[in-house]
Amino acid sequence: MMEGIELNDDARNTTYEPLGSTARNFIDSSPDHSSNANAPKDQKNIVYLSLLTAGIGFVLPYNSFIIASDYWSVRFPLRSVELDLSCTYIIVAFASVLLNNIFLSFAPFRVRILFGYIISFVTLVFIALCEVAWHLFSAQTAYSVNLAAVSLVAIGCTVQQSSFYGFAALLPKKKYTQALMTGESIAGFLVSTNRVATKLLIQNDKISTVIFFLTSTVYIALSYVLHVITIDSPFIRYHLKSCTKIVLRPDEEPDGSSLYGVLNLDTPPPSNQPALSFSNPVYELSNPIGSGDGNLESSLIRSNESSMNSSAVTATLNHDILSSPSGNAPGTAYKVEHVLSTPGTTNSFRSFRRLRDGMDERIKVAKAIFPYMTCIALAYCVTLALYPGLESEIISCNLKNEWMPVLLMFTFNTTDVIGKILAAVPYGWSRRQLILMSSLRALLIPLLLLCVAPRKNPTISGELPAFVFTAALGVSNGLAGSLPMLLAPQKVAAPLKEMAGNIMTISYMTGLTAGSLVGYVFENMLGPPIAYPCPQYPYVPKKPDEIETTTTAIVMTTTQLIPTIATFFSSTSNPMMTSDLPNDLTTFGNFLNSSTSFGLNSTFITEI
Repeated sequence: MMEGIELNDDARNTTYEPLGSTARNFIDSSPDHSSNANAPKDQKNIVYLSLLTAGIGFVLPYNSFIIASDYWSVRFPLRSVELDLSCTYIIVAFASVLLNNIFLSFAPFRVRILFGYIISFVTLVFIALCEVAWHLFSAQTAYSVNLAAVSLVAIGCTVQQSSFYGFAALLPKKKYTQALMTGESIAGFLVSTNRVATKLLIQNDKISTVIFFLTSTVYIALSYVLHVITIDSPFIRYHLKSCTKIVLRPDEEPDGSSLYGVLNLDTPPPSNQPALSFSNPVYELSNPIGSGDGNLESSLIRSNESSMNSSAVTATLNHDILSSPSGNAPGTAYKVEHVLSTPGTTNSFRSFRRLRDGMDERIKVAKAIFPYMTCIALAYCVTLALYPGLESEIISCNLKNEWMPVLLMFTFNTTDVIGKILAAVPYGWSRRQLILMSSLRALLIPLLLLCVAPRKNPTISGELPAFVFTAALGVSNGLAGSLPMLLAPQKVAAPLKEMAGNIMTISYMTGLTAGSLVGYVFENMLGPPIAYPCPQYPYVPKKPDEIETTTTAIVMTTTQLIPTIATFFSSTSNPMMTSDLPNDLTTFGNFLNSSTSFGLNSTFITEI
């Protein structure tokens, strides 16, 4: 859970969840804490805004590398830079999100977020100055440096992304998770707009690219500042406290009735109180248990040790921790039924047990949200198969060719924002509808492939079809990529929402990885890029019969030119004999190349 956030609210604000089928099946039946009259409000939507900028912050570094495609195409010609950068980022990010989910509880939330921001900020500054501005590396070394920089960014941003999605899932309503997803899309829009503006206003590509990268660091810094301002707000502290609990069940009463309570964890506990405290909405916490040896630790742990995912209850539970109703059931013993939130531990065996039980719990959550995992994986697999790799290969000879990928990426990111906004419109999406929508997006793959293949003469030519298909890809990506992430955490109990958000991030990264590998397959199918796809500007495609006619005319003109040259030589005083002149096209080129050895000057060549 949120180990790095101190939660010291009064026990009166605690919510209670009886154990039953819902708790054991991981189905969300927890109350909406935002409906509580005492719950703090998100004043001026500052928390929503901070999560929006957080989404911008952890996606913007990747977008900055990808959308600078025009600069990379000049720096590294005839190389699929965008595809290499994208695939490197996604493979490293996939490994990072797996490790982040396994070792989630070993690093506090604040540490994970700060780590990601530092990596992103430092890496972009390094690339802007050392690679773009100063060119400290040769072209080959610089290519490897850029791939290494993207790998570092992938590690930092993935840790941020997974942590933020788990964090947002703990807050009430879906709008806070939707804020992160909208921020991701806005990041692409901001970076695309930034690149278009710098290219229009600054003619020097090197200077414009340096300013482009440094502007991205400003966005990252702003995102972190807003995060620091809001992380300790009463709104966040209240709702995280509501999700941090251990559910207890007392022994059955003589009359067959049973009463339920909640064991709260204060992280860290107040110095003058025991580590664990018990509050119950039914009992008065007055009379301590009157019998026993004062230590219930062993009996509590033995009661359900197999279901505990940590050593959270290894603290000594003294008489002043557990209490029974005054005069009702003295000596009532409470036992831990299910541990939902735990502090860290230094014991290696218990750490291993926590890791093992945590994986078991993740498997149960994954089964509950599997349709949503499938949907988001399909959606991003299709997207990464086409964007940015295949999109950057689409050629426009009516526009300057360096502008075409920039404008296509701008179109994709703009329509992706529109799709994310549409996802917030209230509608009861079923799991079948979501999977169908993600599957139908695969129809865009052959359409965009035909905009590139074959490279010399694409089947679907012109700029308009490419922009229409790209817009459809962006809008559908906004819908199919955000709805599963919004709906999945609502299918599990409140304390498991963070875990559900992290598991959905794994599915998201799985789709990205699979899609980038499919993109490489398409790249190999298309063959190497053409060095000069547009021989003239503006480009007017010629029909095959026109090309044949032009070739014939060139051959006839050259054939007629040879006798004219021979006549010119015979009328000059040049000592070269006319018998030395070539009489066929094969040796004519060699003749011109060797003309300087016969004393022919540039004026003569011009006259020819």
